[in-house]
Amino acid sequence: MVTRTKITPSSTLAVELAEVKAYIRMHDGTAEDDEVEDCIKSATDYCEGKANRSFLTSTWQVVAPSFFADEIRLSVDTLSVTSVIYTDTNGTDQTAEASTYLADTDSFVGTVRPLFNASWPDTRPSTPNAVRITYTAGYGATVASLPTQATRAIKFMSAYYFLHRLPIITGTIVAKLPETVDALLAQIAAPEII
Repeated sequence: MVTRTKITPSSTLAVELAEVKAYIRMHDGTAEDDEVEDCIKSATDYCEGKANRSFLTSTWQVVAPSFFADEIRLSVDTLSVTSVIYTDTNGTDQTAEASTYLADTDSFVGTVRPLFNASWPDTRPSTPNAVRITYTAGYGATVASLPTQATRAIKFMSAYYFLHRLPIITGTIVAKLPETVDALLAQIAAPEII
């Protein structure tokens, strides 16, 4: 089974704290700043998941039981490949030299593949995490690098999370999340990578 996991999120909030506080008309005090920041982080995770993209630069890892294809797809907006580590047939972890593979970070979906006329090394059979490819992905390191659709969706979801913190249902009206967020994220969404 191949998995893609964010192992180090960006240390920068995708939307400024003051911007979200102004958006929800919270002008006095800092007593709930931590709660608003948590809402921004949760909203960012939600929006990234819906858009199938990493917004701010973060570190990701693809983990697989083997080099399952000549070309391994990473993520949309891949910025760089940090390392390719594999468990060799003797059970020893090895780091592939960067000179032995080609990391394509210029295409829409980043990939890594062995050089021309080369192949991936053999890995230890029955090792679930025999291949670990670490890379960075995102639009960039600053909020300014994000498209407007992303920041608006995150701001909207942050406000929604903050204003609807309690799991209380009153009345019998069923409501779903406003479709504004889906409409904004659909404009920048990437296809699922298999």
